[in-house]
Amino acid sequence: MAFAKDGTRPAVTEGLSFFNTGVNLVTDQPVEVVPSIDTTKGTELCWG
Repeated sequence: MAFAKDGTRPAVTEGLSFFNTGVNLVTDQPVEVVPSIDTTKGTELCWG
């Protein structure tokens, strides 16, 4: 929100070289090695 108001950018996430937004893969066909959420949960998080 600060960026939209005054242009302040978020600080990089500790231990990374970027700001981690916490993005999740949304899929109904998950594989063990990739963390993901199903489309029901993705819809709930995206559209409330």
